[in-house]
Amino acid sequence: MQSTGVVRLICFPRPDASSAAAAERAFAQCGPSVTPEALEQALRTAYPDVRAMERNDLAVLGGTARTSYVYRDGGLLSDPTEQEGRRAS
Repeated sequence: MQSTGVVRLICFPRPDASSAAAAERAFAQCGPSVTPEALEQALRTAYPDVRAMERNDLAVLGGTARTSYVYRDGGLLSDPTEQEGRRAS
């Protein structure tokens, strides 16, 4: 399935409106051909552990918008000790 140029950002943790707003601003500055690496670089000063990734095309079930995930703390869980516990399991 071919994606359109539209990018949808999904930011974690969800309740943090300020990091989501920062990601939106970074996206606007980078433009429509933004890469996960460019988002990370734009956000790294404020959020040193930030990680961005684009959704794999295999995860698309009918939608065609490109989706990028931005993880303020480097992963889905905000607490790094929680992330370590998940990796060890």
